[in-house]
Amino acid sequence: MCKPRGICSRAYFLVLMVFVHLYLGNVLALLLFVHYSNGDESSDPGPQHRAQGPGPEPTLGPLTRLEGIKVGHERKVQLVTDRDHFIRTLSLKPLLFEIPGFLTDEECRLIIHLAQMKGLQRSQILPTEEYEEAMSTMQVLAQTRLGNGWWMTPESIQEMYAAIKADPDGDGVLSLQEFSNMDLRDFHKYMRSHKAESSELVRNSHHTWLYQGEGAHHIMRAIRQR
Repeated sequence: MCKPRGICSRAYFLVLMVFVHLYLGNVLALLLFVHYSNGDESSDPGPQHRAQGPGPEPTLGPLTRLEGIKVGHERKVQLVTDRDHFIRTLSLKPLLFEIPGFLTDEECRLIIHLAQMKGLQRSQILPTEEYEEAMSTMQVLAQTRLGNGWWMTPESIQEMYAAIKADPDGDGVLSLQEFSNMDLRDFHKYMRSHKAESSELVRNSHHTWLYQGEGAHHIMRAIRQR
């Protein structure tokens, strides 16, 4: 029982007013949050003011698988707004495409400049104690220059195939069976006869990583989006 009756009525009224004020305060705070998050859409600041802030970072959509159709097939795509690109099928198995002019000369110079500023580091290669295990594998890269100045070109690779008798049918391509029959010791002996160092019989390169995310150079972000 609440006595006297007038005191109970005033207390109920005060509680109700506090609740109403809290509710209105929360609604007002929510409206202010939405207003300042989206910007004031009731007034137009003009095109000059709108262009000052950078636009939102474009999102990368899912990549779709392209069909090769046939070797030499070309299709036109628009990767940038001011010019067209062509995707050319170079091989069906494995599926291989080429996009001529994907990078401009200016973009290539910028990538080289950024890489030089960051500094190149030697790519990790197999340590000496694991070299014997590396003898069971072989990596041959066309247009590779060894330390003695000798270039590994498609022609020199054909000469190597002939010297170690790795290509009996002479078609210039190693089949899976021909590769399985090849003695890798003959390969390493041939390479050493051309004064190739042991460290050059595995990957030998220098590299660096360039950041392309938010805050990176605008050209690097554009290349990533492209």
